[in-house]
Amino acid sequence: MILYLLKMAARRGRKLASALACIGLIGAGGELPAMAPDSAQAGAPLTIGLVNFDASALPANILAEGVRAKAKEAGWDVIVQDPKADLGQANAICTQYVTRKVDAIIVHVFQISQMAQCLAYAKDASIPVYFMGSTLQEGVAGTVSLAVASGVNKDFLTFAATVPNLKVLAFTYRPGAPCLIREQDLDTQIAAGKLSLQVSKEEIRVPGIVTNALASTQAWLNGHPAGQKENLAIWACTSDAAFGALTALKQVDRAGIPIYTFDMNEQIVDSLRAGEIAETLWIDPKGVGSQLVKQIQDHIAGGAPREDEAAHLAITKDNLEDFLKKHPDLN
Repeated sequence: MILYLLKMAARRGRKLASALACIGLIGAGGELPAMAPDSAQAGAPLTIGLVNFDASALPANILAEGVRAKAKEAGWDVIVQDPKADLGQANAICTQYVTRKVDAIIVHVFQISQMAQCLAYAKDASIPVYFMGSTLQEGVAGTVSLAVASGVNKDFLTFAATVPNLKVLAFTYRPGAPCLIREQDLDTQIAAGKLSLQVSKEEIRVPGIVTNALASTQAWLNGHPAGQKENLAIWACTSDAAFGALTALKQVDRAGIPIYTFDMNEQIVDSLRAGEIAETLWIDPKGVGSQLVKQIQDHIAGGAPREDEAAHLAITKDNLEDFLKKHPDLN
């Protein structure tokens, strides 16, 4: 048990450190050195300001690195700052990007409705703003939806329909667009299917998703001791919460409680292989990066704002090994 936790903590630490190093957040207080490009000059590269979500959130950093990599391939500069999931800081960072006269701004995870200050300043400066996670709304230049909720939720509820008196611990995060959309889709499908579930919702706190989910799961398990032989399951809107929940299950040797989640990454590979995590959703980081680069290029060429759905794939233990052959970096 202890060896498992140490192994997974080390794996998570290596992956997070790698992602942070790539996007320039380690040792920089969340900000890269100041740049002063002049993209108005003929042939000069664009400079993109990326408002990341939180440096401790592994899935968010993986996607941010995908955007950075594809922008770099296009010959662009990318400035990345970490608001630590704080809405005020996110708007302040966006305002700084406007002051620095970047060519485009990308906002990660935060909802469009939360970024009114950002959008107002950017509009006055004629700087297009793109969102990773939200659906398209008026006033933005484009979005890539990261929710892709219906498949995993449908499979979860197909399972739930076969289990009587199922009690579910659901980890939500309403300030974040992907988690909010996934939760709303889950609620809609539960209502449409007229399923009788007892769902206990816990909103995760950021920073500290893993430890928060671990503590919440411990408390939930205390209320549902193994001796009661209840039918239990866990739904998590992001894999960091699922990892925390799984760690809590292992600490007390509670097997047989399936977890359905989103945002596949290497820290949950072994758990998928063992069937402890029943299903997750992989979102292609470089695919998202390519979609945003293309949206920016199309905007420059006079194209209309649009919403793209992120390239994705549902992963279970049945297709995991084939998936890993194509993506060995996750193994």
